[in-house]
Amino acid sequence: MNSAIDSAFASAASAGPDGTLPCSDAPLGPRETWPAPLRAIMDLMLGSRFPMFVAWGPALRVVYNDACAALLGERHPHAYGRPLAEVCTDEWAAVLPVASGALAGKSFLLENVQFSDGKQGGKGGGRPLYVTLSFSPVHDGERSAGVYCVLTDTTASVVAAQQHGFHLKLSAVLRELADPVEIMEAASSLMGRHFAVGRVGYGEIDAAGEVVSVERDWTDGSIASLAGETRPLDSFGPAIVEQLREGKVLRLDDIAADPRAAPYAAGYASIGARAMIVVPIIEGGRLAAIFYLHEPHPHHWSERETVLAEDVARHTREA
Repeated sequence: MNSAIDSAFASAASAGPDGTLPCSDAPLGPRETWPAPLRAIMDLMLGSRFPMFVAWGPALRVVYNDACAALLGERHPHAYGRPLAEVCTDEWAAVLPVASGALAGKSFLLENVQFSDGKQGGKGGGRPLYVTLSFSPVHDGERSAGVYCVLTDTTASVVAAQQHGFHLKLSAVLRELADPVEIMEAASSLMGRHFAVGRVGYGEIDAAGEVVSVERDWTDGSIASLAGETRPLDSFGPAIVEQLREGKVLRLDDIAADPRAAPYAAGYASIGARAMIVVPIIEGGRLAAIFYLHEPHPHHWSERETVLAEDVARHTREA
């Protein structure tokens, strides 16, 4: 059985007072009385591992399978049985006119549409998700009674293409610039725009390993620049500094919730950072510099953000 379907049937939010699923403007009734096309599509969805949904009736009420529930994230189970207009808010709004067009009898393909998975994450309230959606009308006799949609998660391929494009741009920068400061400034700008983070830059550590100084950085305007500032490393916590001195990348999703950083929240607040990735740059056996990404709010850093930050730090320092 399909747990998304089963749980929704048992949910008061998606069932009528008599326990029937509201697949039209009024409860559709027991499943055995459903129109044959809807029963057939439901059986297909139940047996498929591909994300699918059906929007049925004039209100385009939505039913879907477990694979689709996984893509919906925190929108499930509330979305189940709801009119598509209630489900397709914010970033999903582009789906509604296309589905309405499919209900009128046309087929549509939306490629690589960006959504979020609805989970706590970055500025968009979730992690980026790219989906291709194929819409087809479902006929009941001579009329179009609903819309059938198959979703394909294309996140991996889209991200791979984006990463490739980023590396091409970075390579071009490294070829054209010779001044180390200009290279670091250009790389910070590329990284900040690529991941849409608040601030990106490099900090140089003095020979005594006690203070960090920033000559230039990049910001998106949501957070102040640290250019020209010098701060003691100890203000960010000894456990944090020791991790960097050991050459280990630091990733803080929420400084206030991290026991290593929380006692030193004042130090982080003084630079306007609530989440960060910090890549240590070790030269001659000591911590010589850092490459940082800062956000003014809690942010779930992805693995690809972390890996790319390490890659950029290494390549720009070697250039």
